[in-house]
Amino acid sequence: MITHCFGGIILHKQMKPFRMRCRELVPWATMALTVLGSHFAADAIMETVEELSHGSGTAILLTKICYLMFFIGMVYLLVRQKDILFHPRTRYLSNEEAEVRGHLVLFLSNLPANLEESDGIPEGLHLSQDINKDIKTIEELKQGTPPLRWAWEMSLRAIQHHQIKLKTLTLVCSKESISQVNLFTKIFERYRFKNLNKISLLAQKQGNPVLVDMFSEKNIAGLNGFNFKALMNYHKLCGF
Repeated sequence: MITHCFGGIILHKQMKPFRMRCRELVPWATMALTVLGSHFAADAIMETVEELSHGSGTAILLTKICYLMFFIGMVYLLVRQKDILFHPRTRYLSNEEAEVRGHLVLFLSNLPANLEESDGIPEGLHLSQDINKDIKTIEELKQGTPPLRWAWEMSLRAIQHHQIKLKTLTLVCSKESISQVNLFTKIFERYRFKNLNKISLLAQKQGNPVLVDMFSEKNIAGLNGFNFKALMNYHKLCGF
């Protein structure tokens, strides 16, 4: 029984990309059938007009003009609705829970400059040494007035999700957040993860990538972050 259920789950996962591809092709198939059907409909309309007008050339001409205007109007509407009808050929987003991993890479966002005076922690947020408790506190403060907005919340959530197996954490900074990475590691080090043995910083030095062990090296002078926007454009260009 268990084997049967497990096989069904595997089959379901294997069929999901195929179903997504079929869903993407539905608008194209609909458009093709509509164009094909419009040809037959036009012939039927012309035959009906000829019978009712007893072959009047004026009536047939007006019908052709109306049909042409209608066709142009429908093409215009189709172009206007293309973003709704035709989805980008990308993976559909869903609330899938990520598999817990032992190695995590975080792209660190930059904080407003005024938060650097409070070690990167927003006013009113008091962090403990328990990441689960702190995430709950953040959730409560987000319901307050004004609601809490903190760029590093998602980074903590990612760490929380993988904390059971987390062995290494690699931080990738932008040109703006590289100067704040020590603030983040200071926040991170208040939590104790039994399997964690390494925190690394992936940065640039004189245009070359370097991997720095943040446990042993706190001096980041001479290191530069990455241009996240350029990286995203590169990924788009490569089709990722």
